[in-house]
Amino acid sequence: MEEILLNSLERFLRSHCTQRDVRRYESGESVDTLWELLEEQGYPNALLSEEAGGAALGLSGLRSVLLLLGQYLLPVPLADTMVARALLVEGGVLPPIGRMVLLGAADHGGAQTLSAVPFADVAQHALLSSSEGLRLLSLAGAEVVSTGVRGGYAAHLSWPRPPDVVASLPTPEIPFASINGALRAALMVGAMRQVLAMTLEYANTRKQFGSSIGKFQVIQHQLAEMAEHLLSADMAVQLAWSGGDRLPSPMLAALAKQRASAVSSRLAAIAHAVHGAIGLSEEYPLQLYVRRLYEWRLADGSESYWAGRLGEECLRAPGDALEFIRGHLSADARSLFLENRTSSRLRTMN
Repeated sequence: MEEILLNSLERFLRSHCTQRDVRRYESGESVDTLWELLEEQGYPNALLSEEAGGAALGLSGLRSVLLLLGQYLLPVPLADTMVARALLVEGGVLPPIGRMVLLGAADHGGAQTLSAVPFADVAQHALLSSSEGLRLLSLAGAEVVSTGVRGGYAAHLSWPRPPDVVASLPTPEIPFASINGALRAALMVGAMRQVLAMTLEYANTRKQFGSSIGKFQVIQHQLAEMAEHLLSADMAVQLAWSGGDRLPSPMLAALAKQRASAVSSRLAAIAHAVHGAIGLSEEYPLQLYVRRLYEWRLADGSESYWAGRLGEECLRAPGDALEFIRGHLSADARSLFLENRTSSRLRTMN
C-alpha cells in the first residue's frame, strides 16, 4: 500500500506541481483547485487506517511523502493536515475538509500573535495542542497577515476575539513544536536533494575552457561538500521518522531540524557558487528552492534554537554527554549511518 501511494503521489506532483505551477501559485493564484485534486486522491487521509479510508501510513512512509513534497515544493500544508486528521479521527472527531496547520502553544486567545506560521497564508483551520487538550480552530475569524516575503506561504496569526472552536479533545498535550520541526526538516531534505541534483547537472553540462566545470577539482570539492551536508541532514531525518512510535520523538525531531537548518544555508551558498550568475536569475529555478529553504530554516525555530533545546536536555539527563547520545542513537541507527555514508558518496560522485 505504501509503495502504491508514493508512486501515485509522485505522478500527481509531476503533473500538478511543476516548476511552472509553483511560479503561478507564488504569483497569487488560488490553491483551492490543487487542494480539491489532493482531496479527490485521498492524500490528506493517508495516515488513517484502511478501515477509515486511509493508507495506514507509518513514520517511515510519511518521511518518504515529505521528501516528495519538498522536492516538488507543494504550496499547501498537506503534511500538517495529514497529521491533524489522524489525531482528530483517533479522538473520534470527524475532521473538516480543508487545509490545516499545527499550533503548539498554551494560549492563543486574546490579541496574542503567532509569528510566521508555515503555510498559514493558505490554511483554513488550525489544530492547537495545549495543556487543556486539542482544539480545532477555524481561521475564518483570525487575522492572517502575510510576512511579506516574496512567494512565501507563512503568515502571522492573531485572534482579536476568542477563536471559533470547531471541536475539542481532552488529549494530553502533544509536542507540536517538535513534530513541526521534524516535518519541516524532511521537507528541507527533499528540497536540498533537488538543489544538489540541479547543481550536479549544471556542473556536468556547463563547459569552460573546453570541458565541463564538473571536471575541475575545486568544483568536485564543492559538490562533495554539498553531498556531505545533505547526508548529515538526511540521516538525522531518517532517525526522526523511523521506529514504531506513532509520532517522532522530541529529541530526534530536534536533531533533525537542527541539522537541516544548519546545513541548508551552506548547501545553498555552494549551489549558487557553482551556478554563478545564472543561479541568481529569476528565470532559473534554483531560486525557487533556495527561498523555500530559507523560509523553512527559520520556521519552528532555527538551528540555534534546536541546538539549545538539545543542550538543555543533555544537561538535565543523568550521566555524561556520551551516555545521552548513546541513549538516543540505537544500534540500528548506527548501522543505518554506516550503510548510507558509503552509498550516498558513491551515488553523488557517479
